[in-house]
Amino acid sequence: MKALPKILEALKAHKQELRERFGVLRIGVFGSVARGEETEGSDVDIYVELDLEKMTLEKYLELIEYLENLLGAKKIDLLTRDSVETIRIPYIKEEIKRTIIYA
Repeated sequence: MKALPKILEALKAHKQELRERFGVLRIGVFGSVARGEETEGSDVDIYVELDLEKMTLEKYLELIEYLENLLGAKKIDLLTRDSVETIRIPYIKEEIKRTIIYA
């Protein structure tokens, strides 16, 4: 694994701010970074469980920008618990759920 330990460390260090500012209840990494297969151009796939009462579209976009800056990532793909549940291809949905590494 290359970037995963640093990403998890950064997410853990900012957990309180993520909760207070964005309503993040739980956060983790999945995809190529979680598998240790990322390349220099890879995006970072982040899974979040959110307090939806605190979330607006503006806050969601701010959260993506915040995570890009925090992690030094060119691109963050941010999936919520609800968006994962709407995936219609069972294999993909289960693969995401199975490979999430929580901070």
